[in-house]
Amino acid sequence: WRGLVAADEIWCNSEHHRQALLDGLMALDRESASPVDVATIESATWVAHLGVAVEACRRGSPASGPRRPLVVSNQRWHHDKDLGSVLRALRTARDRGLDFELALLGDPTGGEADALTSIIADLGDAVVVRGHLPRPAYLDVLRRADVVVSAARNENFGLAVVEAVAAGAWPVVPDALAYPEVIESRFHADCLYESGGLGARLRDVLTRIRDDGASAPAGLADSMARFDWSVIASALDDRVDGLLDRRGAV
Repeated sequence: WRGLVAADEIWCNSEHHRQALLDGLMALDRESASPVDVATIESATWVAHLGVAVEACRRGSPASGPRRPLVVSNQRWHHDKDLGSVLRALRTARDRGLDFELALLGDPTGGEADALTSIIADLGDAVVVRGHLPRPAYLDVLRRADVVVSAARNENFGLAVVEAVAAGAWPVVPDALAYPEVIESRFHADCLYESGGLGARLRDVLTRIRDDGASAPAGLADSMARFDWSVIASALDDRVDGLLDRRGAV
């Protein structure tokens, strides 16, 4: 924390990330024999959302008509992303008669791949893609996806979900962490689920796609444009210029 006090600025990936940092520092201050200068650190924080190649993710035209949904999980297979909960929710959906395809993307190495093997096997031929893909193949899957799902316990921005949403996928993500910030509030009712609600929300979305030909809420994919590098790079450049100007004036 002393390094943070010495910094001119402290950039965080989201407001959630910034608040988590401050909460941790306040907890440290309560437990430490020496006071932690939280106020100075807070005054130096700034939210710098990640830049995303949004335009490269976009699909030509949205899917339409009743169809067998393609579900994508595109986060790394580590415990903090809780892929196990996603797979169990999908297994329950299939046991209740919902048919879908599943693309299990993301790097499985160093994660929980071994622990998830039996659940993946239970899903059988529903799993149509598995593992880490080269970038062009990855983007092709995103552009065909109907749903992107997350059960993450730790997420300070959500790059993988932003890419999938920009490509046209319907997000089913927690009403927690950085997701309520990344997904605009007008889409919360259709996209976010409360604790314990993953299975019900996922089954509802899959049913609407299968029976009614529903697609992601109109305007959702376009709302990701605010994270495109054409926007973010300019903001970062301006911030760095301002920081250098202030340093030069000292």
